[in-house]
Amino acid sequence: MSQIRHLKKYSMNLIFMIATIGTVASIYFSEFLELPPCDLCWYQRVFFYPILIISGIAMWKKDKFAHNYILVLSLIGLPIAVYHHLLKVTTWFGKETVFCGYEGACSELEWELIDGTGITIPLLAAVGFLGIIFFSGKEIFSKRILKG
Repeated sequence: MSQIRHLKKYSMNLIFMIATIGTVASIYFSEFLELPPCDLCWYQRVFFYPILIISGIAMWKKDKFAHNYILVLSLIGLPIAVYHHLLKVTTWFGKETVFCGYEGACSELEWELIDGTGITIPLLAAVGFLGIIFFSGKEIFSKRILKG
C-alpha cells in the first residue's frame, strides 16, 4: 500500500517527464533531423502535446482530476501510434491509407532507432502513451482502492 501512495505522489511528475521527452523528441525529429511529419504523426501530436501542458498546469495548480483528462488523450493517441507503427513495419494494412492520402507517406520507414530493429518513431510514441496510461490509470484506480 505504501508503494501506491509513493507512486501517487510522483505520478504527475513522471507523466510530465514522459510528455516533455516525447514533445522535445518529436520537434527534434522534424526540425533538426528534417523528417517531415506525416498526417498520422500530426494526429499523434494532437493527443500528445496537450498532455505536456495539462500535466504542467496540474502540478502547478495541484489539480486532482487532470489524470482523467490525460488518460483520455493517451487512450485515443495510443491506437493511432500502434496503427502507424504497424503500417510502417508490416504489410497487414497495405501501404496506402485514407488517413494519409494515397502516396504512402505514412508507411515509409524513414528512421529507426537502430537499423533493422523496427523501433520507429510511432513505436516510441506508443511507448510514451503506454507510460502515461500506466501512471494515469494507477493514480485514478489507486484512489478507488484507497477509498474502497
